[in-house]
Amino acid sequence: MINRRIKKEVNRGKPFEIDVDRERILAYKGETIAAALLAVNKRTCRWTNKMKQPRGIYCGMGVCMGCAMVVNGRPHTLVCQTMATPHCKVQTQIGSGKPSYSALWAIRRVTAACKIRDYPKDSDACAR
Repeated sequence: MINRRIKKEVNRGKPFEIDVDRERILAYKGETIAAALLAVNKRTCRWTNKMKQPRGIYCGMGVCMGCAMVVNGRPHTLVCQTMATPHCKVQTQIGSGKPSYSALWAIRRVTAACKIRDYPKDSDACAR
């Protein structure tokens, strides 16, 4: 897994793991869930209900709602404002409600078939 964190001269808190879409990723005490997601290059937080388009972290301050995910079973949680805690469970939000793993895997198969991982590189899908 890619780690995009700055390594030199940064004092981090104690490391721990969080569960993101059934994958374990590393987070540090004092870090938001969004920071942990960006550090491992996970950009998509939710998929829109009607158009099935990806959305991700855009403003980073809780205004745009792009980073809404299901955290510990609670939908519409803004991960840019939510601190990572040990053993928290984070899921990509499909539409407006609780995640459906069958829908999530179907979307992943489509994006993999198109050779797109998380969002199109030639467009700013997260900004819409």
